[in-house]
Amino acid sequence: MAATTTDLYPYVVGSPLEHQIWQQIADLYLPGALTLVLPASNRVPTAMNPKDPTSIGVRVPNHPIAQAILAQTGPLATTSVNRSGHPPLLTMAEIEQQFPQVLTLSPSELETLSNVPESVTETAIASGVPSTVARWTGTGWEILRQGAVLIEL
Repeated sequence: MAATTTDLYPYVVGSPLEHQIWQQIADLYLPGALTLVLPASNRVPTAMNPKDPTSIGVRVPNHPIAQAILAQTGPLATTSVNRSGHPPLLTMAEIEQQFPQVLTLSPSELETLSNVPESVTETAIASGVPSTVARWTGTGWEILRQGAVLIEL
């Protein structure tokens, strides 16, 4: 995950034409609930995707808190906040209950993030709809999971 698509490009590899196609999709749907599975560059460790180290899923979230964190840290390897096959966790309280060992930000810590309005830190709730996952095949897109974003192919 990253704050901008530009931040993600060092982690993917493709021809100039492929980058143009990827950017067209990014311009239409990102930031948003879309994960693009693209060919991984040599900057991506094999451990990031041991089942297929030749690809990596990249995303730019459409959430001000995530954007503020990613703008400060740079791209981060992330995962969803729910156990596989279980419903999404929508509030900080649900996350803390399911994953008590995971550190979460307190409301006062959320307020210190730049570019995040106070009203957002008080009421931020995830949509609960998973991201759409689209894999680049080398010639087009394959939808691996239909989610919130409907891609016009």
